[in-house]
Amino acid sequence: MCSVSSAVSGETLAVLDLDEGKTGKEIKQSLAAQIGVTRFRQRIWLEDSSREVEDDEVVTSEKLRLVVLEFWPPDFEEDTKMIDAARNNEVGTLENLLKCPRNPNTELGGGTPLHYAAARGQMDSLRLLLEARADKDARDSGPQGWTPLLLAAQNGQVDAVSFLLEAGVDVSLATCDLGGTVFHIAAERGQTEVVDLLIQAGVEKERGRTHDGATPLYVAAQNGHAGIARLLIESGVDLDQVKFDSGATALYIAAQFGHVPVVHLLVEAGADMEKSLNTSSTTGATPSYIAAHQGNAEVVRVLLEHGADCNQATIDDGFTLLHIATQEGRVEVVRVLIDFGADVNKAKTDTGATPLFIAALTDQVEIARLLLEANADVDEPLNTTGATPLFIAAGKGHVEMLRLLIDAGADRDAATTDFGVTPLFIAVQNEHIDAAGLLIESGVNVVKTLSVGQHLKAPKA
Repeated sequence: MCSVSSAVSGETLAVLDLDEGKTGKEIKQSLAAQIGVTRFRQRIWLEDSSREVEDDEVVTSEKLRLVVLEFWPPDFEEDTKMIDAARNNEVGTLENLLKCPRNPNTELGGGTPLHYAAARGQMDSLRLLLEARADKDARDSGPQGWTPLLLAAQNGQVDAVSFLLEAGVDVSLATCDLGGTVFHIAAERGQTEVVDLLIQAGVEKERGRTHDGATPLYVAAQNGHAGIARLLIESGVDLDQVKFDSGATALYIAAQFGHVPVVHLLVEAGADMEKSLNTSSTTGATPSYIAAHQGNAEVVRVLLEHGADCNQATIDDGFTLLHIATQEGRVEVVRVLIDFGADVNKAKTDTGATPLFIAALTDQVEIARLLLEANADVDEPLNTTGATPLFIAAGKGHVEMLRLLIDAGADRDAATTDFGVTPLFIAVQNEHIDAAGLLIESGVNVVKTLSVGQHLKAPKA
């Protein structure tokens, strides 16, 4: 047995079993567990204080004295050496610096040595720093407040993440700006192995970010990380949990960004395809609606193949998938919708505008052609003014659109129901000479137009 006493007070601090012989380093490690002072700050001397016991020396003495050292004050050059040693896994240098002893929690460049070691997955440095009792949950000084665990997860350092989890880091710590947890960080950066490790470790996987409520599944879907989405789905997360700022689900955001594999995974797992946003400006917008808006034709196809309503409309104004695809000029989406039987004559609930009217208004000639081929009503008017697709095309001076509608048999003399204004009148009033010329060449009733002109000057279209 060996008695270790304080070199200052003489008080006995510990009694160690040395029957099998221990080195100076092993004695320090045993003392660290008993008295809470790391071996790097310990200096062990023989009882008579004749010399210090070296770390690699086998101790046979029955009595030892212990001196506990305080950390050296901060020093830029020495602290830089420690940061570099941790970052580059220079274990010998790091050991010597810690034995000076230098503070393992010194901060330089925004982070501690543990931050730099974790970010690069330097396992030897990590072990040494935790043995030196570096703060395993320390935040760096940046606005996000990264912890070593968050940095390791971000960079896909699986071994480092596993080691830190085993060391008991606080997995609930999130970034200070958005409130992203280790799960969010790994999901955003596409670190599939880290996500798998976190799931196996039982880390909370459905917690939303404090900033917007986005879950790890939402983040994975937003960034198109199908492998991570699959892992989370298989782990049983809520597929339809929404962001509290918009009501968007993982399926909605995957549809918005056109991530087809993720959309496949979600719909096949049973995600709600009709769940819509809850903001006042986009009332009723579903995943298929946003996919149509963005021109993600393959996403629209997948959703329709799995039973989404091709005639679904926003609840505020009745804007259908076909309306929004037409307005945004999404030709391929329009093709898909027509193939799935979308109603080409379904009108908006507020004005009665059909997809063909929207096409004429926005000069989407190719889409208008597709709609007409699908038997769209060429003369369906607005329910507010009676304006037809040909009327609005004339008022906007869309010559090629006019030609297409005329060739499709549109009524060239159909007047509005409010002022009785004809297409030719509005074209002339708005100084669209080419459009007016085309109408005249097509045989419009010029007399009817002149009659209108004698009574009013119509508002410009």
